[in-house]
Amino acid sequence: MARLLKGKYTLGIIKPDLFSQPNCEMQARKIKDLMQRNNVQIIKSHRTQLTKERAEQFYGEHAGKFFYQRLISFMTSGPLELMVLESNKDDLDVITHWRTLMGPTHAEKARANSPNSIRAQFGYSDTRNVVHGSDSPDNAEKEVSFFFPELFEEHN
Repeated sequence: MARLLKGKYTLGIIKPDLFSQPNCEMQARKIKDLMQRNNVQIIKSHRTQLTKERAEQFYGEHAGKFFYQRLISFMTSGPLELMVLESNKDDLDVITHWRTLMGPTHAEKARANSPNSIRAQFGYSDTRNVVHGSDSPDNAEKEVSFFFPELFEEHN
């Protein structure tokens, strides 16, 4: 695999709330189809279930905040799909574009302000909002390397 260029990739997560639904595979396919139609491609992915320890490591910056325990409990409640995303258009900022496709964090705000967004269509609340995306190139690098360290290993 070619070396990842900072700012040209992001982390996407399809969260456990989607996979707890009876029609989860169809819903996940709809999300991936929406991504593809909007020039976001998955370059690597895998489905897993986070342990409490891994979730606490990943969300460590939120430790002590009022929502932290709820977030950890939710993110370890079932399977999720981790995805490294990039744009198939050179001039498209995939981080901003993916966040636009996701929509506002709160599902109700998404339904009001971005009715075609993923969170408007599939989300329930601020935590149970179906998807995650990195918010900056630095966080994309940190988050992708956390879940996909092999993409950052040096090959001689």
